[in-house]
Amino acid sequence: MGPGEAFVGFGFIWIAFVLFMAAVGIAGTIFWIVEIIDVAQRKFSDPNLKIVWMLVIIFGHFIGALIYFFVGKQQGTISTEPYPQSDAATYDNIPVVSYTAKVTAKRTAISPLQSISTLHFATFEAENGNRTELSLSGPQYGIIAEGDTGILHSQGTRFLSFVREVPNHA
Repeated sequence: MGPGEAFVGFGFIWIAFVLFMAAVGIAGTIFWIVEIIDVAQRKFSDPNLKIVWMLVIIFGHFIGALIYFFVGKQQGTISTEPYPQSDAATYDNIPVVSYTAKVTAKRTAISPLQSISTLHFATFEAENGNRTELSLSGPQYGIIAEGDTGILHSQGTRFLSFVREVPNHA
């Protein structure tokens, strides 16, 4: 084996090392971004904790994100409920309203909270032209179709039910 052949073998090792380090750097940056998003969405008992953890992650980059992942996440909470329990009392004080409405649109959104989940929304138009978008559960979303007309029951921005008027096909 000549000196040139040894150099070629070293070149492959060097390229593999560089590619490995690039992959580790990209994965670390993705992890860092995910943890920044997590802090932004999490509620802490002390509002200053959110600021502290955000600074730790931003200035500590990967190491700061790791510290937050193992220590900081337990200090805050994320609600996956469309209406957090803390807001339940607020909705209980709002009167329930019922009116004729038409479903004008439906949409979904992906929620990157603790676990990926799908959020469901429907837009209802009242007879006077006012529109409102409400969050629905998956089963509620599944039985409502765009163009349906019926009686909408809601409480503030809380969807309660939609009773579809079945057309009479005589």
